[in-house]
Amino acid sequence: MFIKKMIITFSIIAFIGTSLYAKQQDPDMISYKDYKEKKVTSSSTKKVNNDKKVVTATKKVEKKPAKKFATMAFLKKGTMINTNKYENIKYTDLYRIENKVYRISRKDNEILAVLN
Repeated sequence: MFIKKMIITFSIIAFIGTSLYAKQQDPDMISYKDYKEKKVTSSSTKKVNNDKKVVTATKKVEKKPAKKFATMAFLKKGTMINTNKYENIKYTDLYRIENKVYRISRKDNEILAVLN
């Protein structure tokens, strides 16, 4: 009898403990139950296709600036610095090369910013 009470007590404590540490749902996310799919009619698809053609025709093409990468020879000219003067960003390093400070990505040696 004592063992049954202990098992029941332990299972209740375990259940309550796991529910306390369970991941809470993000209030901004829409649950699957709340999602309602709109019915598609043939007339609405024609309107959507015409709208897409107009949007793509009037859309301006923006040119992205070319990415600049630092070579090892360029990095060897300077020194890596560690200072609190500049913001710390993960997976980047600061290099002082020819009186300028460069923020360089560790992953692919892309020059992210020239700070000074």
